Amino acid sequence: MTMGKVLTLWNEEGINEKDASVLRKKSSDVPAPIDKEYRAAIQILIDSFLSHDDALGLAAP
Repeated sequence: MTMGKVLTLWNEEGINEKDASVLRKKSSDVPAPIDKEYRAAIQILIDSFLSHDDALGLAAP
């Protein structure tokens, strides 16, 4: 699994504006059919989501 920065909406000090601005950006559309590059990016997102046990109750990918 690829290790990367985890973006958070808040921290101990309150709302994390730096990460929140990144999380608020509109994502680009994935072309259909999904090519190898996008399939790898999607798998990274799924693996990241499933690796955290603190996401209980959130919608699964």
